[in-house]
Amino acid sequence: MGVSGSPLDTGISSADFTDETAGNGQTYYYVVTAVAEEDGETAESDPSSEVEKTPSSDPPNRT
Repeated sequence: MGVSGSPLDTGISSADFTDETAGNGQTYYYVVTAVAEEDGETAESDPSSEVEKTPSSDPPNRT
């Protein structure tokens, strides 16, 4: 599996992120990495596993 596309955002300093550009009924694929910076040096983790999400204005009942 290859990673394609472009980053949605960079420089996020927390573990949560909301994709404000996502549209209902459109499928999106997300991959994340972690980046550490210290003393002018940076290191980036390998990409996470890809997840697929399709937002909906009427979410399914989860009970």
